[in-house]
Amino acid sequence: MHDARSDVHAGKLSALDITRLQPGDILLSRIPMNLDNTSTWDSHLIQTMTRSRFSHAALYIDNGLCIEAVGSGIARLSLIKAGIRDSSNMRLLRVRKQNDGQYLSAGRKAAAYGQRYLQRGFCQSRLPCAKATAFHDVRRAAVMNSGMVASAYADAEFQLFGEKSPYDVFPGDFLQCPQLEDVTETALALLPNHTEITFCLDDCGVFERVQHWEVATQLKILCNFDVRRILDIEARRPSSFHELELLIADKRWSALDEAVNRGLMWYRYSNVYQQKLRNFLGNMELEASGIARLSSLLSQHQLASAALLVNNDIHQLETERTHWQQQLNFYDELRQKFPTAKTFVYLSALYGKLLETSVQWLKSKQQQERFYSEEARRRGFRLKTA
Repeated sequence: MHDARSDVHAGKLSALDITRLQPGDILLSRIPMNLDNTSTWDSHLIQTMTRSRFSHAALYIDNGLCIEAVGSGIARLSLIKAGIRDSSNMRLLRVRKQNDGQYLSAGRKAAAYGQRYLQRGFCQSRLPCAKATAFHDVRRAAVMNSGMVASAYADAEFQLFGEKSPYDVFPGDFLQCPQLEDVTETALALLPNHTEITFCLDDCGVFERVQHWEVATQLKILCNFDVRRILDIEARRPSSFHELELLIADKRWSALDEAVNRGLMWYRYSNVYQQKLRNFLGNMELEASGIARLSSLLSQHQLASAALLVNNDIHQLETERTHWQQQLNFYDELRQKFPTAKTFVYLSALYGKLLETSVQWLKSKQQQERFYSEEARRRGFRLKTA
């Protein structure tokens, strides 16, 4: 296999081939320090304080999707259209193959628990909400993202670190775990020059992703003074936005509902979310325009590459559609518990719009895929779509 690292200096990007990944794979990454860019400092500081080569850990679920801890929240991390500038900035680890069936199923079980974290919100109850996010203590950021991955394996009854608590695990500890092996080189692929990416795993652009912004903003609302002051009345300390929402619904707590809704309005949560989504989907719109005419102008190799890229877009949109449908169902259930809560009305309307947008774009991409397939059939060959 071609070594992607030899092409770094030539300005070429590599990526992880999602067809070679397995549920439960552990992705380690870091962002090289740049003194002129303060957004790169946290990664370096985490590495220094934890004496680790890496600052971040994520758990691969399936279909190109990882999950990562952002403070005490869980964000989705799609590897589709994600590049790597220098493959030495990331490692992909996997449970070693053994004869024991427990080893063979450990990754899938851990991925299943990770999926539950995504749906219900991940938290470590012993951390006070004021200290639960990456904005207050970068060392805690390392604990949270590493602890989430280690916890998923512990919940799957597969102890990567023996009796050691998952919350004492740092990103670099995974590299020293004898039950894991490095499979980075088997999963790396060199990206063609025309490939469009939305961010790189090893640059600060990761902090601008919609999914990261979503969770980070929720945590800012959780930790703001107005919300914390009301929680102090009954000595409550929810460690995730998910727990905060359940508290509002179960107690029908109007004052807390008002405070959270003010936070959503202050951060223009709905407007910004939809704008960030439009910024991302705008690239897809450019690709879709005139596709019937353009497909006839492509060579067979170009047509095959374009079809593979649009298939990746479809997988990503299907993932987003599923997430937003789950979110919409969740807020509809909360509205049944507390019908007059402004927070749930606001968020239910938002995720309904996001779901509608994802469905529209998915239909557009599926139509684009049909154009490519029809053109390939006209020329007498079959496209590879996965």
